[in-house]
Amino acid sequence: MTVRPPEGLGRVIATALDVAGTGIAVHNVSFDIDDRTSLTSLARRDAVTRDLNASRELAEAAGLVLGPLLARVSWLSPEAPEHGSGGTFQIRP
Repeated sequence: MTVRPPEGLGRVIATALDVAGTGIAVHNVSFDIDDRTSLTSLARRDAVTRDLNASRELAEAAGLVLGPLLARVSWLSPEAPEHGSGGTFQIRP
């Protein structure tokens, strides 16, 4: 069932309780976003910024200079959703 606006969910649950009494059970409640476009764009920009910062730190620690971004790969990892991107940078001595 989809409830919109989400503020109406309490009313739906209360009505179900009124009808079924204590015999009701609610399972598998999930929430989702209808349009993820702007959030996905923001997440991608943030991922590139984090990649650049981490790469600069690694290059600096190694006494090298970070060059331009050569490639970037994105993937989803259900086991570790916070780990879903990677990049390749040219590093110059």
